Amino acid sequence: DTPAALAGMQSGDLITRIDAKDVQGITLKDAVDMMRGKPNTPVKLLVFRESEKRTFEVKITRAVIKVKPVKAKLLEGNIGYLRITAFNEYTDSSMQEHFNQLVKDNKGDLKGLILDLRNNPGGLLNQAIAVADDFLESGEVVSTRGRIEGQNARYSARSGDIMNGKPILVLVNGGSASAAEIVAGALQDNKRAITVGTKSFGKGSVQTVFNLPGGTGMRLTTALYYTPSGRSIQAKGIEPDIEVKAPAVKTKTGDEFDESMLPSEAGLNGHIETSTTEEDKAAAEERRKALPAALQSLPPAKTTTPTTQGTEGKPDFQLDRTLEIMKTLLASKTPASSTK
Repeated sequence: DTPAALAGMQSGDLITRIDAKDVQGITLKDAVDMMRGKPNTPVKLLVFRESEKRTFEVKITRAVIKVKPVKAKLLEGNIGYLRITAFNEYTDSSMQEHFNQLVKDNKGDLKGLILDLRNNPGGLLNQAIAVADDFLESGEVVSTRGRIEGQNARYSARSGDIMNGKPILVLVNGGSASAAEIVAGALQDNKRAITVGTKSFGKGSVQTVFNLPGGTGMRLTTALYYTPSGRSIQAKGIEPDIEVKAPAVKTKTGDEFDESMLPSEAGLNGHIETSTTEEDKAAAEERRKALPAALQSLPPAKTTTPTTQGTEGKPDFQLDRTLEIMKTLLASKTPASSTK
């Protein structure tokens, strides 16, 4: 719902010119200042899209941006769908409001819920903790560990699961980062949800701003996030329990582009490295083995032409497949407690 999205821009697009001025050599702040302006005034961008191997012009009409962090809709079979696009100060209250509306529209409890965290870059830690807590009766949500004791903290869930133990599937991809990974990891490790999609971004570090003289400050990385089982998210991300890849896209040059070609934390220069241990691999295998029997050997997707639409109104293969998985889970009559 932002001006850029309405103009057709996508995540990963590279801006090369702003109003005919080349951005090479200018700072990010200068570039942002050039793009900002009075509402209802235009700005022209020259954009390169890697997935299509093409450069094109985009005209955007500026507006005051109010990010709506949550969207929702009812899917067939009394299954709810919540898409969280960011974790700002309104996320948890907005999610609860949308959830209550879904239950009202459904005229009763939902049979299952799909929580979509794809392309969610993260945001506020307290909102991530609150969202995860909404679906947990107990257990740890996340912990932070640093080199000094003051950076160590543990956050636990309070009693009260708004889904009353009904099945939850969490959708993630390479664009799910930071707070989104905290939510996915908390629900996965507490066996409250099954994660679907592709490996998340792997942004698992904590930044702290230290005030300095003269009204300045310095932001330093001071700790790392850990999931309830003790896994570091940093440069490793959240591995889904069931992998569902988005179809590759044909570019205008005939090449294929898929999301595995997009950057991740592990591919960034200067990232903090954490190694995947044998214990990590064993735990991932155990999680897959613990999946309900009906999900151990899923049949192929019914079609490569999805019928399920996301909140943007476009056919969505990953969501379509996730809905199939939810229906399979519900049809197997697996007790809700088996997903806790």
